[in-house]
Amino acid sequence: MNEASIFSPKKIFFAVCLLLLCVSLYTNYQQQKQISLIHAEPEHQPEQVSHIADRFTTNDSVKHVVYTEVYAKTNYEKSTATGGYVDSLAKALAISVSRIEELTRVKATIQDKVKLQINSDSLNSNNRTYSYHGRWLTATVNPADTTLDYAYNVELVNTRYSRGNWLTGKRWYNDISLADPNGLINSVERFTLPPERVRRLGLGVQIGYRYDFAQNRISPSIGLGLSYNFVRF
Repeated sequence: MNEASIFSPKKIFFAVCLLLLCVSLYTNYQQQKQISLIHAEPEHQPEQVSHIADRFTTNDSVKHVVYTEVYAKTNYEKSTATGGYVDSLAKALAISVSRIEELTRVKATIQDKVKLQINSDSLNSNNRTYSYHGRWLTATVNPADTTLDYAYNVELVNTRYSRGNWLTGKRWYNDISLADPNGLINSVERFTLPPERVRRLGLGVQIGYRYDFAQNRISPSIGLGLSYNFVRF
C-alpha cells in the first residue's frame, strides 16, 4: 500500500476530528459525573449537618473555615443538606422549598471573659453601673434592676476564590471568615442549585471554511446543519 495514501490529508482530518470528539465526550462525562446528585436516601435524616472541610487562622488573627459546595436540586436533597432547616425557613417565608435556590447557614459561638469598669464613684452600690467597651462588644450592667445592656458587632465574610491554573487545573474554594478572635464557627450548612448542563449539540446557521479534497483547496462556506461543539466560548 502506498504510504502517501495512508497519511492522506483526508484521513488525517478525520482522525483529528475523531480524537477531538473522544476528548470532548470524556470531558463532558467527567463534568456530569462531578455534579451528579444521585444519592441513596438514608433511613434517618441527620439533625445537624456541617460542610466544613478545613480551618485556619491568618496572620491578622482572623479565623477562616473552608466549606464544601453542595449541589441540591430536589426538595429532599435541600432538606438533607441543611438538616431540615430549609423546610422551616420555607414555612416562615410562606413559600415552597422548590423556590429556594441557594442557602447558607452559619452557626458560631463567641466566648470571652472581660473586666468591667465601675462607672459611678458613689458609696451607694445601688447607683453603680459597670461597663465594658471593646472593638466587638459594648456592654453596661446595672445591678439595681439586674439588667444587661449590650451591643455586639458581627463581621462574617463569605468568599469564593480559585487556586491553580490551566496547567495544574483550577480548583474553587468557599471561605467564611470571622473577624472576632474570640469567635468560633461551629458549622456551615449550605446548598445551591447544580450548574446547568453544558449542551454541545446545536442546530443553526454555520459560517466558516471548508476543505475541498477534490480540488485540494480551502474555501468559505455557509449552511444550515447540526453541529457538536468541542469548545464553547
